[in-house]
Amino acid sequence: MIVEDDVSISDLIKLNLNMMNYEVKQVYDGEEALKLIKEEKFDLIILDVMLPKLDGFSIMENIRGIQIPVLQPPR
Repeated sequence: MIVEDDVSISDLIKLNLNMMNYEVKQVYDGEEALKLIKEEKFDLIILDVMLPKLDGFSIMENIRGIQIPVLQPPR
């Protein structure tokens, strides 16, 4: 899953992952990301920090017990 509010950046990441035959879901705000993480199974989350509604750091705190690798810029 790609969590990125900049549509052009999200689309570019998706394009590259699709070329490598990965299935990708995109979300554009933190609340939607958190909802999907709790509803679906993901192998990897690419998570932006600055997001509308709920930032990436808050998402990380909310999914602390879930075993999903997350790529996120360092604090």
